[in-house]
Amino acid sequence: MAATTSRILAGVSGAAFAAFPLLRPWDDKLGDVTEMAHAFASPLWPLSHVSGMVGWAALAGAIATSVRRGWWTWVAPVGVAALLPYYGVEAFGLNGLARTALESGNLDLLQAESVMRNSPLQLSLFAAGLVLAAAGTIGWAMMTPGRARWFAVATAVLVAAYLPQFFTPPAVRTAHGIALALALFGVAAWSRRTRAGARGAE
Repeated sequence: MAATTSRILAGVSGAAFAAFPLLRPWDDKLGDVTEMAHAFASPLWPLSHVSGMVGWAALAGAIATSVRRGWWTWVAPVGVAALLPYYGVEAFGLNGLARTALESGNLDLLQAESVMRNSPLQLSLFAAGLVLAAAGTIGWAMMTPGRARWFAVATAVLVAAYLPQFFTPPAVRTAHGIALALALFGVAAWSRRTRAGARGAE
């Protein structure tokens, strides 16, 4: 049962990680405050970021319910719990701020965006969460049996690259999300084959 749950969650995580950059409005990167406001206020802004949150939560669940258990089964979920508040600020805080700015015609309100995103506490918690999530994913990947391990290792590498990919262009971030999805789909598919092969050999 746990193995099936882990596979399903890996697939859900992959789909959500791919959807995040595909749905996310990217006009906030154009350097124009009006375009930034419209990007933040778009319904796709919270939807895409909630998709990212689902990706992380499902990944934590996949690791926590994996067949082989160890320190990684709690380190990864702790890391995800630490990074999710930042996504909440992005998804709902910036969306509400931008909608208020556009409705009032006072785009100066968007000056609060930097404080909401870049204060030391928020950034420290987010970075610590990413590090712990990456460490837990690496531990899980090393203990994943069969050919699924190669996809789990690819997942771990891409999770470890999650922080630096934030500083790349939208096309690279989109490619990263799709690659992470493919790696997690591979984990889900090959874990099932490995389990089926093990049962057949009994």
